[in-house]
Amino acid sequence: MDARSLAKFVAPLRARISNMVARAVIQLVNDDAKIQVLQIGILADETRDDVERLQNYGFTSVPLPGAEAVAIFVGGSRDHGFVVATDDRRHRLAGLKPGEVALYNHAGAVVLLREDGSIEVRGTSVVLNDGTLPVARAGDTAGPYPIVGGNSTVKA
Repeated sequence: MDARSLAKFVAPLRARISNMVARAVIQLVNDDAKIQVLQIGILADETRDDVERLQNYGFTSVPLPGAEAVAIFVGGSRDHGFVVATDDRRHRLAGLKPGEVALYNHAGAVVLLREDGSIEVRGTSVVLNDGTLPVARAGDTAGPYPIVGGNSTVKA
């Protein structure tokens, strides 16, 4: 078998392998079903609809249009894809120290687990238990009585 024949023989396999992983841009998100589905743009002229987005158990989000994604296509078939990672460089929280972890959104709300063990919460408001239970700190008063137990380092 000459080189040209070999290249022709392996071309379909090469195409399937090259189609297995792709960078994508999220165009639309449908978060109404049991699993989130996306419309993604892969190349300038390639759009895929109803691509399932796999998320880590216990964590969920709805990425904004224009966010970036990594798509995996089973067997290299672009008809059956999964998005396995998303990021949005327009809003990503940067400058964390090694070991720090953050939850954040595009509006500036942040829960930051600091490397020293402290937790920082930033936002326009913090609502606990749907706002149905009062929250107090040591040193606050409840009627005429001071609260003497609890954690006095909570900052409001």
